[in-house]
Formats: sequence, C-alpha cells, structure tokens
Amino acid sequence: MISITLLIMTVSWANSIPCAECPENCRCSTRDGYANNSTMKCSYLDLSAIPEMSHAATVHILDLSNNEISILRNASFTNFSRLLTLILSNSEVEEIEINAFAGLQMMRDIDLS
Repeated sequence: MISITLLIMTVSWANSIPCAECPENCRCSTRDGYANNSTMKCSYLDLSAIPEMSHAATVHILDLSNNEISILRNASFTNFSRLLTLILSNSEVEEIEINAFAGLQMMRDIDLS
C-alpha cells in the first residue's frame, strides 16, 4: 500500500513544471509527462507584456489570451524557440513589430482573434 501511494505522488509531480519555473500567476504543465513538451497558460492576468520564463524553450503552447498586450515587440518570443501554438485572442493586440516572431521556426498556429 505504501509503495503504491509513493508511485502516485511521483507520477503527479512529474506531470507539471515546478512553480519556481513558471511565471507568477501563470499555470504551467506538461503534456503526456514529457518535460520538453509543455503548456504555459497566462490568460486573464491583465498582462501588458510577454512574461519571461527560465525554461521558455520547452514551451510548445503559450496561451496569453484575454490580457492587455497591445504591442508585440521585436524578438518578443525569441526564448520560446520550440513554440508551436501561440494564443493571443482578446488581448488587444494593435501593433506587431516586423521581427516580433523572429526565431519561431516551429510555429504552426497563431490566434490573434
């Protein structure tokens, strides 16, 4: 019985990024338990800029919906080198500088609705 409980606790911890590595008030998690395939959800936080994260290169899905990000500055997402999906819906984006998405060679989907 004790070994089963320990196993369950270990598996649960392995499926999320430690809080210290996730920006304040954001929620970070991994998909399928793979540390290099993570999701960062920072919606409804009244953010005016892209949050910084120490392990941004592991993020595949970045949800910044429903914030106050009006300008996407040059190289805003440089540290998110493995980003596949970027969600900026309802975030008041009015201006996108020419190199805002520089370095995002794996990008598949961007939601700017």
